[in-house]
Amino acid sequence: MLSILNAVTRLKEYRALCEAIRSGRRAVSLYGVSPIHKAHILAALVREGFGPLCIVSRDEQAARRLLSDLAAFGAEGARLLPPRDFIFHNIDNVSREFEQMRIGALGSLLAADCPLLLTTADALMQRTLPPDVLRRTQLTLEADGDYDLAQLAVRLTEAGYSRSLTVEGAGQFAVRGGILDVFPAGETQPIRAEFFGDTIDSLGVFDPMTQRRTENVDRISLSPCRETLPHMAKNGMNGLVAALQKLADKAEGERRSLIEGDIDRLTRNGSLAACDRYMEQVYDRFTTALDYLPDDAIIVIDDTPAVTECAKSAAFRNAEDLTHLLEQGTVPPQKHGYALSDTQLLAAMRSHRIIMLDAFLTSSAIPPDELLSLTAKQLPSYSDSLDTAVSDLSDYLSLGYTLYALAGGSQRAANLRELLTERGLPCVGEEALAAPGKICVLPAGLSAGFEYPSILTAVVTDGTQQARRSSKKSKKSSRDRVKSFSDLTPGDLVVHDHHGIGRFVGVERICVDKVYRDYIKIAYDGSDFVFVPATSLDLVSKYIGAGENASVRLNKLGGVAWAKAKTRAKKAAADLAEGLIAL
Repeated sequence: MLSILNAVTRLKEYRALCEAIRSGRRAVSLYGVSPIHKAHILAALVREGFGPLCIVSRDEQAARRLLSDLAAFGAEGARLLPPRDFIFHNIDNVSREFEQMRIGALGSLLAADCPLLLTTADALMQRTLPPDVLRRTQLTLEADGDYDLAQLAVRLTEAGYSRSLTVEGAGQFAVRGGILDVFPAGETQPIRAEFFGDTIDSLGVFDPMTQRRTENVDRISLSPCRETLPHMAKNGMNGLVAALQKLADKAEGERRSLIEGDIDRLTRNGSLAACDRYMEQVYDRFTTALDYLPDDAIIVIDDTPAVTECAKSAAFRNAEDLTHLLEQGTVPPQKHGYALSDTQLLAAMRSHRIIMLDAFLTSSAIPPDELLSLTAKQLPSYSDSLDTAVSDLSDYLSLGYTLYALAGGSQRAANLRELLTERGLPCVGEEALAAPGKICVLPAGLSAGFEYPSILTAVVTDGTQQARRSSKKSKKSSRDRVKSFSDLTPGDLVVHDHHGIGRFVGVERICVDKVYRDYIKIAYDGSDFVFVPATSLDLVSKYIGAGENASVRLNKLGGVAWAKAKTRAKKAAADLAEGLIAL
C-alpha cells in the first residue's frame, strides 16, 4: 500500500495543505473530500511527521470506519477515544470497557505514543481525570525489579482495581503468598508476578481458566481502571470523606441520607461504584481529553457541520441530564458539571491548529485562514462482482490510468489476476511494478475505492473486508438468548455468561438510589442468588442441554465448575474442527 499512499503526495491540493500547515495557518479548510480521501490524506500527513492528529468525527461508527481505513493505509499507533456513560448509581458489575478504552488512549497521549487519536465531539466534551493523576496512578512492573508487595496492593487499590480471591476480569487483582495476579485494564489476559522476597522472580501472562502461564514478559504497564479515583482526592480518602461530610451537613432529607450512605461505603470498602457523582469533589480542576494534547497537536474536524451539530446535541443532552439528576438529588450541586458546552469545546479546540475536511463548502463557526478544494471521486466497491471490476478497469486503462485493484484477500487477488489475464488485461502483483497502463492487484482492502483525475490514478476495491470485519464483531450466537421477561417461566433453567447454570425465580422491582428497576432473580446452588438488570438480558440464555430440568445440577457462585465447563467445551469444539479439516 506504500505506492498508493505516496500517490496522494503528487496532488497539488495535498502539497498546498502541507504548505499551509508548515506556514503556521491556524485553520485550513479542504473541501471536496469523501471519507476514503480523508483516510488517504491523514495517513500521508502522519507519515510526513505532522501531528499528533486528533480527528473528531460525527459519531463513533464514522470514527471506527476511518480507523479501519487508516490501518489499511499503514498508519500505526492510532487509538480510539469513545464517549462513556457516567455511573451515578451504586450498581455493581457495570461494564467499564469504554472507560478503560478511554484511559488507554489518554495514557498513550501522555506517553507521546499516539500519532492518531480518533474521537467524537461528545467524547472530547466529557470530564476526565487530570493528566498528573493519570501519571501518578500508572504502574510499571519489570522482571527482576524490586517492589514491596503490600505497597503494590495499596497502589492498585488507589488506581481503581478491586481485590478478589482470583482474577476473572479486567480491573481485579489477587495476592496469594508471594504471587501477585493482576488483570490489567483494557487487556484480554491477566498477568502473574512471582516474588522471591521483594524481587519479581518471574513475570508472565496466564490463562485465568487453567491458571497456566502462556507467555513470559519482561515488562508490563498498568493503567488505572476508572476515571474517577477517590484516593486521588486532595488529602486522599480522608480528604474526600471530609468534603462529602460538608455536603451532607448542608443537605436535607433524602439527599443527605444518600451522601451519608456513600460516606459509609467509602469508609468501609475504600471504593464507591457511583463515584462519578463526586468527580468535582475528587478533582480540584476540570479537565478533558483536550488537556492531554501537546501544543503541536493538530485537530482534524471530519465533516464540520455534522461535528458541530453533534456537539450541540450532546451539550443539550448533558444539560438536561444534569438538571434531572440535580432535581432528584442524585448528584450534589455542581460548579462545572461533567462536560463542556459546545461553545466551550469550540474555544478549547481553537487553541490548536485545525484542519477541516468536508465534502462541500459550507459556513463554519471556525473561519478558515486558507481555503482549498480537492478534485477527487469516491468509487463504490465492486462487492464480489468481478465482471463489474473488469469493466471499470478496462475503461480506466483506455485513459492511461495507473490502476490498483484491492481484492480483500490473497486468494481473491489470485482469482482476480487470473480473470484479468484471461480477458487480456495487463496486470502485476507487486506495487513496485505499478505503472500507467497496468493493473496492480493487491490482497489489501479498503472500505471504498477512489479516483484522482489530475494524476490519472484510481483504486478499485472489493470492499468486503470492511463488511467481514464488522460482521465478526456482531456474529450471532446459536444460544437461545432471553429477549424479554415473557420468555421465561419461574422454574426454567437459564445460563448466565459469567455464573453458569441457574434457575429462574421471577422478576423483582428493586429501588437503587431512588430509581426503580426491574431485575430477574436467578437461584444457584445453595442459597446464592444473582439479580440481573433488564439492561443486561443479553447475558442470559435459556438452558438447552439434554435431560430433564430436575436432573441438571446448578452451578455454585464463585466456583470453578462453570469456567472448567466452558474450557472443555472450547477444547471439544477445537478438536472437532481439527477432525473435520483432517477429513
